[in-house]
Amino acid sequence: VQQLLKHATEQYGELETKHKESMLTHEEILAKKNECIAMLKKELEISKELIENCKQEQLNKDIEGLSPTAASASRLLKSGMTVTEIYAQYVTISERLVDMEKENAQLNNYISSIVHEVEEKGPLIKKLREDYSNALDANEMIKNSNDQLLNEIQQLREANAQCSRLGDAVARENARYKKEVADLSRQVCHLLQEIENSRVGSSSTSTDMDLSDSVSSADIITKKLVTFNDISELQKNNQKLLAIVRELTERQEEAESFDPATISDLKMKLDHLRESQKLTTQIENYKKKIEHLKNENETYRKEKSANEKILLEQLENMRAEVKELVKSNCKLTSQVENNEEKFKVVQNNIEIYKKQISALEKQNKIYSETIIKHEQAITYLKDETMQSQTKLSRAEVMLGNLQKENALLKDAEMRLVKEKENMKRESLTQNMIQTNIELIKATLERTDAESKLRLEARLDDCHRECSALRRRLQEEQDRFRELSEHLESQTQLARQRMEEEKTEADKLRKELVENRNELVQKMNQIEDLTKKLKTSVFVMPESNVDGRRICELEQQLGDCKAEIDALNSKLKTTKEASEQYYSVAEVAENQMKILIEQQKEYEQKLEDQKSAIKQLQEKCAGLEGELSIQMDDQDMANASTCSKSHRLEEELSVKTMDLQTAREQLENTRNENKALIENLKAVENKYAREVMLHSADLQMLTDMKTELEKAVNDLNEVKQARDCALDTLNQNKLSWEEQEKLIQKERNELEKTFKDMDVQNSLLLDQIQTLNTQLSLIQARATSDPNQSSGDISLNRSLTEDDVRSSEQLLTIIKYLRQEKDIAVSKAEIMEAEYERLKSQFEVQSKQLAETKATIESERQKSEVSVVTAAKHAEVLRKVETLNAITDSNRALRSERDLLKNQIDELKERSEKLEAELVPLQEKNRELGIKAEAMQTENISLRGECTRWRQRAQMLIEKSNRTSPEDWKKLQGERETLAKQLTIERGNVVKLNDEVNTLKQEKNKFEEQLKNLRTQSNSQIEEINRLKEEFGSLQNQMQQLTHTLEQTQESNKRILEENRLLTEDTAGKDVNITELKNNLIQIRKIAKKYKIQCEDQMKEIKTLKEEKELKENEQSLNDRQMQEQRTELEEKILQMEQSHKEINEKSSQQITSLSEENDNYKKEIENLKQGALDREERFKNLFKNAKERIVTLTEQVNTLKSQRVNQESTTSATENPEEGNSS
Repeated sequence: VQQLLKHATEQYGELETKHKESMLTHEEILAKKNECIAMLKKELEISKELIENCKQEQLNKDIEGLSPTAASASRLLKSGMTVTEIYAQYVTISERLVDMEKENAQLNNYISSIVHEVEEKGPLIKKLREDYSNALDANEMIKNSNDQLLNEIQQLREANAQCSRLGDAVARENARYKKEVADLSRQVCHLLQEIENSRVGSSSTSTDMDLSDSVSSADIITKKLVTFNDISELQKNNQKLLAIVRELTERQEEAESFDPATISDLKMKLDHLRESQKLTTQIENYKKKIEHLKNENETYRKEKSANEKILLEQLENMRAEVKELVKSNCKLTSQVENNEEKFKVVQNNIEIYKKQISALEKQNKIYSETIIKHEQAITYLKDETMQSQTKLSRAEVMLGNLQKENALLKDAEMRLVKEKENMKRESLTQNMIQTNIELIKATLERTDAESKLRLEARLDDCHRECSALRRRLQEEQDRFRELSEHLESQTQLARQRMEEEKTEADKLRKELVENRNELVQKMNQIEDLTKKLKTSVFVMPESNVDGRRICELEQQLGDCKAEIDALNSKLKTTKEASEQYYSVAEVAENQMKILIEQQKEYEQKLEDQKSAIKQLQEKCAGLEGELSIQMDDQDMANASTCSKSHRLEEELSVKTMDLQTAREQLENTRNENKALIENLKAVENKYAREVMLHSADLQMLTDMKTELEKAVNDLNEVKQARDCALDTLNQNKLSWEEQEKLIQKERNELEKTFKDMDVQNSLLLDQIQTLNTQLSLIQARATSDPNQSSGDISLNRSLTEDDVRSSEQLLTIIKYLRQEKDIAVSKAEIMEAEYERLKSQFEVQSKQLAETKATIESERQKSEVSVVTAAKHAEVLRKVETLNAITDSNRALRSERDLLKNQIDELKERSEKLEAELVPLQEKNRELGIKAEAMQTENISLRGECTRWRQRAQMLIEKSNRTSPEDWKKLQGERETLAKQLTIERGNVVKLNDEVNTLKQEKNKFEEQLKNLRTQSNSQIEEINRLKEEFGSLQNQMQQLTHTLEQTQESNKRILEENRLLTEDTAGKDVNITELKNNLIQIRKIAKKYKIQCEDQMKEIKTLKEEKELKENEQSLNDRQMQEQRTELEEKILQMEQSHKEINEKSSQQITSLSEENDNYKKEIENLKQGALDREERFKNLFKNAKERIVTLTEQVNTLKSQRVNQESTTSATENPEEGNSS
């Protein structure tokens, strides 16, 4: 039985595990499928969106294919922009185009100047290329020589290695030969000794003595194997040597076959050989590549020579062009004079245009004001039209709803009128059928209920329609709000655009003023240039300085022309824009007039609809009041019937559930009883065996005791379950009795109703019979008196018609009564079936109860004998259980202690990690501070450089003041340009100062953030300290727990000693049990005493269990507290880590942004430095040119003075002879 039980439990466990595994697999599959479904849904949505986008793109492409202009126009309209906005964008884009053209012209001039400079620097580039090619050739030569030397060195190394190998081999052979010579000499000496001994007759005994002294193997070989006395001894030595050689050869072969060192050496050699092969292949590849590169170099040289030839040709062509340009310069001087005249004409035209522009600006202002007014009026009218439209739509919706409600109410009125007529007819028939008044009332109530239900349904529909209309109203209101917000945004945009246009106009005015000033300056420059050109026509430039100056002037002329063209194009665009704005304003005025007319029409329609709505609302209110009165009456009647039916159904369902639970509990108790009986038998058998085995199988005894205790606990649980089942049975009995009473009451009521129905049926049958007799009499009279008067016939007809009507009414009542009868019969049958089912259930359960009672009594009789033995060892079991529980609790506490220690170590590691992460952050912060200080120092140095440049500029101005007046004018123009550049630089310096200030502010911010981080780190350190304190307190608690554990261990030892004593007692008692088994009568008497003892012991066991449960609860509470503390600590640590990570991320982001800004600033500073250097070079060039010019002018002045002196001397000389002649 035990084996079967074990097998069954194992199978049950396997089945449970399989079931759980299958459940888990199913859950995983379901989760995966759900995930797949979600993914597929997402993919479907994405694919739908993509399809829609593709369709839209395809449509747009088709539209563009049909008409690209229409497509672009539709896009602009879809974007929500008005025509004026689109045109304004067009105007701005056209202006940008003009600016871009201007910039392009300037860039083209700049590129041409760069090309000219490149052409001048052609020979320098040529020289550099030649030097580069020579250096490459020299490098290749050195490489080749290096490769040759490397090859020679490798060859020498190989030769050296071979020589060393040969030397080693020769040395080995020499040593071998020496050994052979020594052996031969020893043999000869020995033979000579033998010969002498043979002559003398003495024996040789020196060999044995020598052997005793020898130690090494070589000495033994030389002394034993080299010398020999006879030929037989020589043969023996040879045989020994041959055997030794064979053994050594075999061993060497084995060693060579299994020697891993030699194998590894050979493998290494193989690898080295393979690597050398690879290196050779690589060398060959490199040689091929070098040859390929050499070929490429040769091709490059050829191409280079060809390019140089082409460049020389280009240089010659450029020189020829320069000569032609000098010629064209002379022509341009003449053209410049013509251009001056034209320029005067252009100036006059410009003045006229200025007057026209001022007039157009005034008109533009007027038009813009009118446009603003018109737009305001349009927005106001649009708002009003939208409001009127919304009101109209609401009114139309309300009208439709009210018309529907009116139609519904008319239908209801018609039905009510019909019901009234029916009521009147029924009131007439009530006199004839007094007995069936109650039934007719019921029919009327039903009809009323149906009508009320219909009305309620209609009312619900009306409410739904109302709610739908309200939703529509809200939606329309939302739409109206959106439209109003959209219109407001449009108006704001229009205003903003107007302001932008005003600002643009102001900018244009300022630009016009600036352009005028620039034109005046350029006119002055052109006059200066013309003068210079006139002088340059007569005097050719002596140096390249004048040529450069001419190039710069040509560039300036080109720039001026490009600016003039750009200004003309801007003028044209502004004129076109003003015309377009005027046309837009006219169109807006016409639209306004049309909208005002439409608004008036809508207002009239609205007023008419409002009056109609008011009338309909009044009608609706009256009808709703009547409906509510009727609905209240009906609701009261329905509520009472519904509540009764619900109560009965709930009671039935509760009782059925109770019955099912009781059955399940009974089945469970039976199964548990069977299991307990089997367990008790097994325990008894095991206990008997353990008593026989005694001390050897103590552990088995403890296991059996635990099983026995479980069985006792299961018995108690079964008893409790039995008591619960009995209580539930009693409750069910009471509930069933109440149900029976209620069912009987209902049955009695139904029987009464049946009797009433039978009485009513009999009355109706009597009435029908009387009617039949009347009809037969009337028919007999009609047949007997066929020749009666027409008056009598009409009377009979009226009577027959009344009878027919009454018979029809009776037939309807009979049909209704039959239906009700059928319903009542079916209900009664259902109730009877339920009653019989409940009866059968009650009988079955009562039988089951009796069976359970019988089984419980039989089990009690069986368990009485087993309880006797169990009671004896209850105390032993209890003590063993307490011991096991204490050991388990000790293990649990130790495991918890280890866990806490591990957690504390982890916390320490985390805190150390956090501290380690803090250190580099602080270092980064310091580095940033150092960088900021370096930036400040750089800024100070830049300011110093600015002051130096200013001092230099002042010095240069002072030097320039000493120059001649003609050069003064030139220098003034250059000074103006330099002043402009200076202003730009000052602006740049201001920007740099602002940026430095911003950097300082950011530095201050970062310092504040650093402070915050430090405070946070301090707070974190405090928290860590607090956690350490908590850890210390936890350690103290752990120490206390260990102390308590030691106490429990001591108590366990005591219990073990008691257990040992009890086991000895049990051994003595077992002997007594064997005697008691022989005497059954005495055992029965003792059983009663043991019962009492067992009950006392059971009580003690219960108390011990309660104490154990209390201890377990305390332990669980402690565990919970510890777990809560752990969770709190972990949460705090996680929060700390998260905050620290966030701070790190923020600081890293800030550091990266600062480094990026710093790099940008450095780049800007480098650019400024380069600009300053360029300006220095320009200044130097200018000063050189000025000095050269001054030198040339001084030379010219000296020449002119000498010429003047010569002229004066010649004139004086001519005057002197004339005076002599006159005298």
